[in-house]
Amino acid sequence: MEEKRTGIQTENKSLREDRVGIILMLTHILFLVLATLILIWLVKIRFTFEPTAEIRNNIIRKPRQVVLEPERGSILAHDGRLLAVSVPNYQIAMDCAEMSLQHVRVDSNGNYLETIDSKLNRCLTLNANKDQSARDFIQDAVL
Repeated sequence: MEEKRTGIQTENKSLREDRVGIILMLTHILFLVLATLILIWLVKIRFTFEPTAEIRNNIIRKPRQVVLEPERGSILAHDGRLLAVSVPNYQIAMDCAEMSLQHVRVDSNGNYLETIDSKLNRCLTLNANKDQSARDFIQDAVL
């Protein structure tokens, strides 16, 4: 009798382990399917999503003006005379290499007539030197 109980307990235990294994396997398959669906959804969004004009306008950074107050005020003498005052300092920067420069012929009113095929035009549009692109040449000329 003892042997049968041992066999029954072993059989019940293996059935219980099989159920747990099946549940774990089904859970694993469920998560794999969900992960695959999410991945497909993300790839679809990446390659097919076209933002609306409202979204595009909110994403693009707009220039803004920031007013910086001076950290120190005016410097006054002991009798109240003004000795020094904070003066605003402005800096304007421009990337000249992004501009398209060409050697052209214009009429008396400044209207474009034609592009002149010259060494200067080749420097401005192709290569200025063997080791320097036209963009680098323009940057060096401006700086």
